[in-house]
Amino acid sequence: MILPTSTGKNAIAVSSDNLVSLATSSSYQWFLNEQKIDGAVGRTYAYNGNEGVYRVVTYEGTCNRSSGLVTITGMEENATQLKIYPNPVDDDLFIEFNSSYPAQATMTDLLGRTIITTVFDGSINIPVVHLTNGIYLLKVIAGGREIVKKIVVSH
Repeated sequence: MILPTSTGKNAIAVSSDNLVSLATSSSYQWFLNEQKIDGAVGRTYAYNGNEGVYRVVTYEGTCNRSSGLVTITGMEENATQLKIYPNPVDDDLFIEFNSSYPAQATMTDLLGRTIITTVFDGSINIPVVHLTNGIYLLKVIAGGREIVKKIVVSH
């Protein structure tokens, strides 16, 4: 059973090969479609392109914290259709997404707080001059598929 605790927020960063818990902790457990993944107990999990719904639980003493859910679907196919630049960004972030569906872009900080949410067709320019330096997560959703990228803001 996972109980609420006062431990820090837990989120997942997604790359083309790995899922990474953004929380530092003494131990981890990864889940796929709400089933424990045997042996997946490190901060990083190599998901090998396997589609599904992932989450990670971090443990610190008797406390634990579950991340939000991350859905992996058609990542490679969508990743080739998405261009995000420049990264690191200091002024304006450009997003180009070749999709027949309108796309939603949501940028969050590492605590999971939503910073920017917008809907666009094809491409968009997002000003980031008001953001403090740091790492953010950009999630682009279109046609029921999503891609999450790490964005570095550096002024």
